[in-house]
Amino acid sequence: MKTADNELETVLDAVAGYFAVLAEPTRLRVLRALCGGERTVGRIVNETGVSQPTVSRHLAALHRHGIVARRRDANLVYYRVSDATTPRLCRAVCGRIAHAMLGRSQLRWHLETAFGEVRRGPVRRQRVEVAALRSRRGA
Repeated sequence: MKTADNELETVLDAVAGYFAVLAEPTRLRVLRALCGGERTVGRIVNETGVSQPTVSRHLAALHRHGIVARRRDANLVYYRVSDATTPRLCRAVCGRIAHAMLGRSQLRWHLETAFGEVRRGPVRRQRVEVAALRSRRGA
């Protein structure tokens, strides 16, 4: 029978693995593109400027760890964020680091919103309205 300490070690190992997946800048770029909604590999390549083999490799890693899901439609594969916690975590970390390093509110806001709410449909208007409200407040 596992002790509480052994169970805690198991959980901490899993948490370290989760953060290790996110510790790759290119993977974060791919994830950021997916925060805009479901994407094909080709669209992610266009949005990130990363090569197709590299994007595919990073998508496979994100999929293995349950951060993204995929579906096939004819001969296209679509990827989407499956874990809404990950973009929130990335957004919080980006905001924290930008604040500590840069302190410039406009750039900080840009980094904080880099991993915007995961779009599951036509919610662009809401995001634009929130952005306009923030800019009026001088955030």
